[in-house]
Amino acid sequence: MSQSIAEFLQKSPDYQIIVLAGQGHLRFGSGIPKRTFRRTGHDYAIVQD
Repeated sequence: MSQSIAEFLQKSPDYQIIVLAGQGHLRFGSGIPKRTFRRTGHDYAIVQD
């Protein structure tokens, strides 16, 4: 999923993206947000309950 997000952001630099993902995709610093950051360098925020 992070590869798809990174490709979209590279093709559409004027866009922002919101990703809804389960907690398992955010854990241990190796989930979707961190992997996408490593690919793109774009800032991110995690909002969770």
